[in-house]
Amino acid sequence: MTPLKHFCLYLLLLTLAGCGAGFAPAPAAERSVEIGMLLRRQFTADPYEPRIYRHIDTLLPDGEIYGFNTAAAENSIAENLLFRTPGVVRDTARMRAERPYYLDLAAARDFCRDGKCHLHAVTDWVKFNVTPAQAAALRRAWQELRARPPEFRLSGMNCATRAMACFARAGILPPVGIPGIDRPENLRQIVRRYYPDARILSGYFWLDENNQPQISPLE
Repeated sequence: MTPLKHFCLYLLLLTLAGCGAGFAPAPAAERSVEIGMLLRRQFTADPYEPRIYRHIDTLLPDGEIYGFNTAAAENSIAENLLFRTPGVVRDTARMRAERPYYLDLAAARDFCRDGKCHLHAVTDWVKFNVTPAQAAALRRAWQELRARPPEFRLSGMNCATRAMACFARAGILPPVGIPGIDRPENLRQIVRRYYPDARILSGYFWLDENNQPQISPLE
């Protein structure tokens, strides 16, 4: 490796090491409220096929769910990467109407999209505890974002970007953005760094008749 590459690598490591420097989660004894991240895997006909995440939603203590995405009905991946489009925050009610496979068990197990059928919506549910004040602040952050949604772009202005911003506003994560690429995978790593006791469940996520979150194992 050349001296220049050594220097660049050193700068990169130094930058990453400084991300969130000085930030610490609230003491465990004060973190009495459970929240969650719902990491949605790419749709596939084989639920066991390894897939990257295509989306992320935030789960609040009462079962309310918020997630950010483009408001456009049809956009190609290239358009989403290159151009800004109007954004939208979907809450539970809107998600039930527009993306039932994220909240309904039968739909998660078998649905059609973009001309393909018998698809599965697999979720990795990351659970971790925060303080009641942080949970309330997280709700306010999402409600304010819903009232005035920013523009969407797949690179740097996406679902992970906005989820991180809401966590930071609530004091749950440091206000430094996501190191590297704004991907749900990278946000998951940040949460695991600051909340090593986070629990992860995988399967079909759904809400029962009492609006309580459930997850069923893959079949």
